Amino acid sequence: MQRLPLILGAAAFGALALAAPAQAGCDPKLLNTPAGTAFIYDGKIGEAPARLAIIFRKDGGIEGRYAFATSTAEIPVKGKLAPGSDRFTLTEPGADGKPSATFTGAFSQPVPPSAAVIGIPKPKFYRAPSISPGPVTSPDRAEAFETNCLLISGARQETSGASQDLDFQRNRTLDHPQFGHLYAIAGVADDEILNRRAQAFLQAIADNQREEVVKHFRFPIAFTIGGKFVGIENEKDLLARYDDVFRPDVRKSLARLVPRMMQATEAGIVLAFGIWLDKDGYIISF
Repeated sequence: MQRLPLILGAAAFGALALAAPAQAGCDPKLLNTPAGTAFIYDGKIGEAPARLAIIFRKDGGIEGRYAFATSTAEIPVKGKLAPGSDRFTLTEPGADGKPSATFTGAFSQPVPPSAAVIGIPKPKFYRAPSISPGPVTSPDRAEAFETNCLLISGARQETSGASQDLDFQRNRTLDHPQFGHLYAIAGVADDEILNRRAQAFLQAIADNQREEVVKHFRFPIAFTIGGKFVGIENEKDLLARYDDVFRPDVRKSLARLVPRMMQATEAGIVLAFGIWLDKDGYIISF
């Protein structure tokens, strides 16, 4: 089976940016993206993997939603970016519509590691790992996009008193009017059905339910085992090679995935680097 092209997500380069010192930096105007563009951030709240999607409004407002790896629904948030500041406040409503938690923090951008180490002045722009900026009007704006509003740090404070640190890095943007139906481009009729199917796959792996795991694949499919492509024709064959495919390090990585607000193209939906789902939620590349 021909393997689909791979898309590099934030996890592949996040260590570079997050390990470097950060400086203030978020001006939505420099993003130069169409109105309604959604910005997708990956990171963690406390120690739990999480994904956050936000839209910057022209009036300084911010709205969006977030989810954990085990969330059964995406949780809405709404707030604002303080005028002339990198700081933000977002409110999370509870079941009764009243605020149940508040996100406070700041956007920032990484300082080049070399500049941080030897103390040289930061250049006008630092070119972080490439992220498609959509339409831009100049090279300067393209470079500004790559670090502008790139990192988020702060805390989530529950009204009950519990507080958790949060850290995120921008992964990608959605510059099409499908924020409410993210997988439409892949031919998916109902995003939530696909989210729950992806979540069921990850849960089956966590629970070591091998017979259930293999039901999530579209056969035939090819895997890389021992540095070689190996064709798997059916569920029985995959069960026979299960330990070769789902090694402990692979299972550990899969346990940190957030199967919501995933990237979608005409070719399918990206659960993680190299793992693609078709419009029915079956895995077609792994």
